[in-house]
Order: sequence, then structure tokens, then C-alpha cells
Amino acid sequence: ESCKNGWLPLQNRHMKIALLSDTHGYLDSKISGYVSDCDEIWHAGDIGDLAVARQLEALKPFRAVFGNVDGADIRQCYPEDLWIEADGLTCLMTHIAGSAPHYNPRVRALLDARNPGMLMCGHSHIQKVGRDEKRNGMLFVNRGAAVGGNAVSFTASAGKTDFCKASAGNTVGRGSAALVALECLASVAS
Repeated sequence: ESCKNGWLPLQNRHMKIALLSDTHGYLDSKISGYVSDCDEIWHAGDIGDLAVARQLEALKPFRAVFGNVDGADIRQCYPEDLWIEADGLTCLMTHIAGSAPHYNPRVRALLDARNPGMLMCGHSHIQKVGRDEKRNGMLFVNRGAAVGGNAVSFTASAGKTDFCKASAGNTVGRGSAALVALECLASVAS
């Protein structure tokens, strides 16, 4: 199943996902250790080099979108926007979105059309995780730059999913943004 169609369902009901963006052609060796207990890797663009994508694909199932620095080779493999569905949780992944609640017009139109439960983006290199209450509590995740082994993970669960906690962990690597883990608590409808 190709990601070029811009839509992919998650195959498992409970998955731990590693979120990356803005690798810019560099894959820190710490990333492979961090993603070892994850089920998938999602990359929100500015991969920078197709070799980085191939390295990540070799580690885990990999989903990605292209970013503004990505060349034609990456743009042929990955879409600009990727919609991911997990039993009631709809996620939009794109590279340039703006910041909650001030999205760029293109992304605002996508959000208006589909009303996802989560928006994942990159581009600014500023890590930000929070809820957009103006969009029914949509989870907004800007990964920040994936340097120094920095990554974000969460668990996608079935049913009505509530991403309820965001907690900062230890700062890692070269003084990059703090490692953030999202703890997902699911309330599965009976």
C-alpha cells in the first residue's frame, strides 16, 4: 500500500509511534535506540536525503511527508499531506502548518474539511505539543528538529482517544529541545 495516495490506516489497535521531523539529511545514531520499542516511525518532512528515509524504513514501518528542503526524489516517494486513521483517531501529517491556533490557509482548509484529532508538523524547529481548544481539543504536535536523538512518541489506541498528558523528559544530545513523551489514555467505547 503506497503512501502517495495520502491516506493510510494504522494496522494495529495499539501502537507506539516515534515522531520525527527536520532531519535535514542527518540521522543521529541515538534515534535507532530510541525507536527500538516503537511500532512505527512518522516523519513530518525535511528528511533532507533519501538515504535517511531508507535508514528509517529499515528500522520500522515508516510514514513520511516531504518538506520544503526535500528534492524531487523524496517528493516522488512521499506526499505533501498524509492522513492516518486509527479506529476513530484521524491524524493529519504535513510539514508546514503554522502554529496552533494560527495555521496557514492551506492547512486551515484541510483541518476545516476533515476535523482531525491530531495535527503533526515540523518546519519551525520549535518543539510544541498542546491542544487546540478552538478545534475541539485537537492535539497539535510540532516535532521540532530531530537532532541529538530527540524524538517524540505516543501510543495510538482504538476508540475515542484522549491524548491527555504531555511531559518533558531529559534534554538529550547537543542541547537540543527536551525529549517529550506523550502519554495517551484511551477510553474505548463499549
